[in-house]
Amino acid sequence: MFEQTVTVYHRVAGPSAQGTATCRDEAACGEPRSGAAQNTEALEHWVRMVIEGVFFAATEGERVSGKGSRSDAGGILLIPFDGHEDRYLPPGEYGAAGGEASGWTIAAGDRVVEGALDYEILRSPSELHAFGRVSTVTSIRPLPFGGLAHWKVWCDGSQY
Repeated sequence: MFEQTVTVYHRVAGPSAQGTATCRDEAACGEPRSGAAQNTEALEHWVRMVIEGVFFAATEGERVSGKGSRSDAGGILLIPFDGHEDRYLPPGEYGAAGGEASGWTIAAGDRVVEGALDYEILRSPSELHAFGRVSTVTSIRPLPFGGLAHWKVWCDGSQY
């Protein structure tokens, strides 16, 4: 049905980001800070998932108000249930169920890039801009009815 492919980078919080010490200061970590990259790795990592058979439409626009104008870029991603539903895990269950090996998920804050990328984020999701348009997921809604049951994913900030 759909022939596009996207790569989703899902943010997975590390143990420090889930309520224990934050490792953003020396007192919480019990050891001196040795660089922002190490602290970021302790707090989170990004899991890459290539999803085929989807529809992705990026939009570009401008919003005008009394205060001036600003970019209103975004995008919509449609992921059909058919062919994807069996491996989907809700974001809250993804990490607990070992989802990185057994399925896929998508949540607000994740990054979407058009096409299939074979690149792992090393430090920051801003690295993805080298590969083209990057969108940030703002909301997801399952639509399990009608002729095409699917997840509708809204994205914001599509940019090169």
